[in-house]
Amino acid sequence: MTSATENTVKIGHFINGEITDASEYRSHIDPGKLSDVVASVAVGTADDAEQAIQAAHKAYLSWRKVEPSVRVDMLMKAGEILGECTEDLAPLLVREHGGVLWEAQTDFALGKGVLQHTASLAEAFLEPVNIDDDQCTIRVEKQSRGVVAAIVPWNMPVVLTMMKLAPALATGNTLVLKPSPFASAALTIALQRMAAVFPPGVINVVHGDIEVGETLTTHPLVRKVGFTGGTATARAVMKSAADSIKNLTLELGGNDPAIVLDDADIEKTLDRMLSGIFTRSGQICFAVKRIYVPRAMHDQFVDALCNRVSEFVMGHGLSEGVNFGPLATEAQYQSVRKLIDIAKASDAQVVELGRMADGVDKNGSSTLGVEFAP
Repeated sequence: MTSATENTVKIGHFINGEITDASEYRSHIDPGKLSDVVASVAVGTADDAEQAIQAAHKAYLSWRKVEPSVRVDMLMKAGEILGECTEDLAPLLVREHGGVLWEAQTDFALGKGVLQHTASLAEAFLEPVNIDDDQCTIRVEKQSRGVVAAIVPWNMPVVLTMMKLAPALATGNTLVLKPSPFASAALTIALQRMAAVFPPGVINVVHGDIEVGETLTTHPLVRKVGFTGGTATARAVMKSAADSIKNLTLELGGNDPAIVLDDADIEKTLDRMLSGIFTRSGQICFAVKRIYVPRAMHDQFVDALCNRVSEFVMGHGLSEGVNFGPLATEAQYQSVRKLIDIAKASDAQVVELGRMADGVDKNGSSTLGVEFAP
């Protein structure tokens, strides 16, 4: 049984500098403690997305005229605000997506770094380029596009948002963001705080599902779409954006290998490799999914890998001594269970390693699992 607590936050849309209400809200449950409701998040409609797009377009008409140096100063200040959000919002993010605290703190730190670094490049990037030779004279000027729609996932929501927000705002565009329903609260609160630096309508946030996404990707006033997520959704985004020939940036998943050469120091290699495998419980697009090892090193490498992983502790991300948290969603858990079942059916050796943190019942939560198939 789940229940709201004093730690439950209510998250509405953020449009034209104001928090707006919604007719429907969805409860988001802590994947590490299924009895706790972390947030009550608005479920948006096409009308909500329309309001956000119109607000962003109206703001764009004046924002594009702001001197680049002024926009850079605002972004630098917003970066400082984002960094200050870490203390109170990183724990909230952990309760949303099931990561451990250092991962959420890193997400905020990387977000601040990306935001401020991108801003520092803007003035030089926007400087006109003159090419003059015996044949011709060419002048290259960069102009803003308009409203940018950003759709981000739950696993590293802060830095992935800043990778879209920073270049958009620095070059004179405005933003409408659709966060993942599995990590909406901390990100939205951070953006609300940051938005105070900018004119109303420069940053907007709309929550929701397919209806909101389709409105953002088909609307004629949206001139650019930045999407990070799965391939199937990306196909739908491309189809939706095709009619109005929108500019698209798609960051999708991968099936990334690690290759161990025969002169590698196994322990030093594992020092780096394990973080590349298990950060965010392996739920990152560039996480290592398979390892190639020279045949002569196989047994030694597998033994060393298993010894390391056997020491891992899995539990709630805010608990002391935990190496990684639960899978973020029921769908993620079922997907991993299916892969394990396929491996067992193919006569692969599946080894269970590590242990649950004290007080965690392996069978007490449908989103908790610690089986590994090295």
